[in-house]
Amino acid sequence: MKTEKIKDNPTRIDELEWLLKCAKHYEAGGKLQTNYGIEIKDGEDDLHFTCDADFYEIVLEPEYRPYKTVEEVPVGKAISSKDKKHKTIIVEAFTRDVNKGSLSIMIGSDIQMESKIILQEYTFEDGSPCGVEVER
Repeated sequence: MKTEKIKDNPTRIDELEWLLKCAKHYEAGGKLQTNYGIEIKDGEDDLHFTCDADFYEIVLEPEYRPYKTVEEVPVGKAISSKDKKHKTIIVEAFTRDVNKGSLSIMIGSDIQMESKIILQEYTFEDGSPCGVEVER
């Protein structure tokens, strides 16, 4: 799991800014963990607030982008709509408009969608997004 940490040799202002950034990230629903890799959760008695800025790390959630090439698309893999009402399989991927580079994905026997819509609306069976993870 990738994390973001306070920079090396921080000033007092850097430490205060880092603590504020951690608090805002957590308040917005983001995850924090200790420098020992323990996730910080509300209501846990064994973890108490500390002003030691080195104690906190921001857990970075993976980011995904739509498929860009036919080769990236996992043809044959099962996907589900995010509301879990529609389950289907990726049948084919092809470029519709070579000039615009628009990648289309055929799901099921008769539904064709752009790769960006697949990323927004569908997940794989394990809940992971239908796209390519972006390196940070």
